[in-house]
Amino acid sequence: MFEQIKQKVEAEGLLIRSAFHTTPDDSMPRLDNAEPAATLLLVGNAGSAMWEAFSRSTEYLDSYPDSLDRWSERLGHRLAQAFGGTAFFPFGGPPFHPFLSWAKCAEPSESSPLGLSLHPEYGLWHAYRFALGLPQRLDLSQQSEGSGVVEIQSESPVSAHPCSGCDDKPCLSACPVGAFTGSEYRHVECAQFLADNAGYECNQLGCGSRRACPVGQDYRYKPEHAQFHMNVFVSNHARKG
Repeated sequence: MFEQIKQKVEAEGLLIRSAFHTTPDDSMPRLDNAEPAATLLLVGNAGSAMWEAFSRSTEYLDSYPDSLDRWSERLGHRLAQAFGGTAFFPFGGPPFHPFLSWAKCAEPSESSPLGLSLHPEYGLWHAYRFALGLPQRLDLSQQSEGSGVVEIQSESPVSAHPCSGCDDKPCLSACPVGAFTGSEYRHVECAQFLADNAGYECNQLGCGSRRACPVGQDYRYKPEHAQFHMNVFVSNHARKG
């Protein structure tokens, strides 16, 4: 079953970022049938591999808000129905599911000075789109080492955080309005600057602070992918403002 799910996920440019057997301490929500999940799969993107599939989707082309979330919901619910599980999402709460805590069960991501999850390979160019909870205890023993998939719930191996050896921290100085302080994200100033300077490189290539991080440069989003996220950010801020 794992390989079947993996193939369907990869057909959409996504990947199983993390998979593990649950324990009572994992803060797991119940499945739709009220039973506990035995296995949890976290599905997401690394780089722009998902962009081709998403940019051809009905959700992207219909011009309605929240296109990426709606696309993720459709894929997640379709997989859940096909394999007898329940899909959970990192948006649309309450309830708000602890995706970052779940990810740390099997994947070596840590928080960065920007507040974003930093992966040692993907850097800041990744995201979790949904989780799939399954009632079966899937066999995860044949999955490759380092894939984010573990057979038995355990402590993640301790390794040096990429930020700990980065003395310059260019991510904190790259923003033209100083939106990132290391302890705070001044999102209002950020959104206003982008709205007032449509031709600025952050709008065209993605957040300058994010691009300044040296980790995961091979996974930087394509310009059209980055532009999509920046446009959504500015539009959402304008709607709320």
